[in-house]
Amino acid sequence: MSKPTGREILKPETLFLVDTLNMIETLGNLNHLIEADADDAQTIRSYVSQSEDVLRRLAALVRSRHKE
Repeated sequence: MSKPTGREILKPETLFLVDTLNMIETLGNLNHLIEADADDAQTIRSYVSQSEDVLRRLAALVRSRHKE
């Protein structure tokens, strides 16, 4: 039998919080990068696209949690 990974031993509530906080931190980091690279439109578009993806994943996570 294989040893469980860190994520497998955490409770669902803890996983939800960890995943949510990681996504919020990612959005904050992307926001900082947008401010830092404000003069580079192509890079900003990339950061905005990544932010939109994180927001979609966060919304899906919250919706899935609401269904439980």
